[in-house]
Amino acid sequence: MMDILVGLGATKTGLDLIKSVRELLKGDKINRPEILEKLNTLQEALYQAREALADAQELNRTLTREIEDNKRLSDIGADMEYVHDGGFYVRKSEKAAGRSIPYCPLCWSLTKAAVPLNPVSGEGFYHCNIHKSTHETSVYRSSQNTRYTPSFDEL
Repeated sequence: MMDILVGLGATKTGLDLIKSVRELLKGDKINRPEILEKLNTLQEALYQAREALADAQELNRTLTREIEDNKRLSDIGADMEYVHDGGFYVRKSEKAAGRSIPYCPLCWSLTKAAVPLNPVSGEGFYHCNIHKSTHETSVYRSSQNTRYTPSFDEL
């Protein structure tokens, strides 16, 4: 905000200088050194205004990017759904399209990064390579419980 105020102040100074130079030129006796001094001051004020407005424009770009990033994250956050069976997130839009991609809850909670979990073995067992966390669904746990285990007599 300061850049805009500096730019506006420099512009006002420039306009005041133009007015005073006009008054000097209306007089019978023209004081060249005084006019040159005011023109130099005017030029400096215009440079300050240009620099301040360029800084304000850059700040505007930065803030616009931040707003867009925040909107994108907000949209992704609204699309995320926590799945208790497995302890991970899925995107509602992907689920509705028939794709159920699990996302790491730690990556999403800590950095707002939608990082897909890697399937490990069988259905319902996933791993995050970043946090080294594992996530098991009831489908995976059931498959582990029904595995064939030889009895003592068979050994």
